[in-house]
Amino acid sequence: MASTTPSGLLVGGDGDALMDEDTQLFLGPEVMMRLQLTGWRPRSPVSSIEDEPSRKRPQLIRSEAGNSIPTWNGSSNTSGSTEFRTRDPVPSVVGANNGSDASMEQLRALEKLAQQRVAKETDMRKADEAKAQYLLQVQRQLQESEAQTRQAELRKTHEVDAAQIRADYEAEL
Repeated sequence: MASTTPSGLLVGGDGDALMDEDTQLFLGPEVMMRLQLTGWRPRSPVSSIEDEPSRKRPQLIRSEAGNSIPTWNGSSNTSGSTEFRTRDPVPSVVGANNGSDASMEQLRALEKLAQQRVAKETDMRKADEAKAQYLLQVQRQLQESEAQTRQAELRKTHEVDAAQIRADYEAEL
């Protein structure tokens, strides 16, 4: 059964880490706990991949030479082999393989739905921008009318004060 190290890494009975820390962080503590409780065992290491029977799905093998382009190993070592192997991190779904028409239809439907949603969101954003422009224009007009009203009130107050001062001055004479 798998156990954990003080650092929290999930390790097998032989003390080797079953997966790297990044993978464990990605899966989360609940998934890791479930894996521990079910007695999860790792697959054989990548180095012994040639000894394993061929998989249903191709497996991607990264080159150790340091270049960024992964190398593709076929199920046989012949140069005329056209079968590719990729590593599939998620188990196959029953009835859905790489060439499945149903999978392609689902993918097309999802792409169409995504395009529709993007178009709808774009339209909504444009409508919101138009509303915002309108509201800004109304706000400017209100501010201008308030400023004009204040100026008119100040002029009226000034005229009343000036008339009062003239009346007081004329009364003194």
